[in-house]
Amino acid sequence: MKGWIFRWIPNESGHAQKHMGFPMEVQSGDLIVKIYQIENKRRDSFTVSYFADGKPRSKMFARFDEAHTDAKSKAVSLSNGELDVCP
Repeated sequence: MKGWIFRWIPNESGHAQKHMGFPMEVQSGDLIVKIYQIENKRRDSFTVSYFADGKPRSKMFARFDEAHTDAKSKAVSLSNGELDVCP
């Protein structure tokens, strides 16, 4: 099924949970950062998307775990008021 992925990812307590679909939302407070799965040159890629300084931002990753880590860090930074999180 295109657009669906099954991966075991750790939740906040360190236990594995099964995530079943995209776009995936990573939330910190009332802020949401989304991860989209796309096909890029016949391979799956993952794009982290969020708004900062009133503009849409995105960053592409080849691996889901890297995208998920980046999305969590962006969500926490933005919810703490750190607006300049772009590399």
